[in-house]
Amino acid sequence: YTTAQEFASSVRGDLQIAEEDIPSLDWYDTMGRPLKLNSYALDFYKHQQFRTIIKCNRLKDAHAYGLLEEWSSLLCKIAFSIVNLVEENPELGERLADVQSCMQYISG
Repeated sequence: YTTAQEFASSVRGDLQIAEEDIPSLDWYDTMGRPLKLNSYALDFYKHQQFRTIIKCNRLKDAHAYGLLEEWSSLLCKIAFSIVNLVEENPELGERLADVQSCMQYISG
């Protein structure tokens, strides 16, 4: 899906999901054009190569830092939600264990 609205409108009719309930980020370059997403956030967390992110995405230092901070915040919120979900529904623990450990690794 390219937008939260596209995703929300595609779910089953008996599910009530609003666009604003779906975590999403709209990013634009310095000219106001939509940024095409790539794996820069994942690459940064795996390899810690900040300069490569700036070069490959033609970003300014401060903008790249801001984008990575937004990602970090989003990942922490997802990890927190997963932990709470598993605590409230222990039967989901096994199904979410891989996701949870991945999120804990990413969020530090």
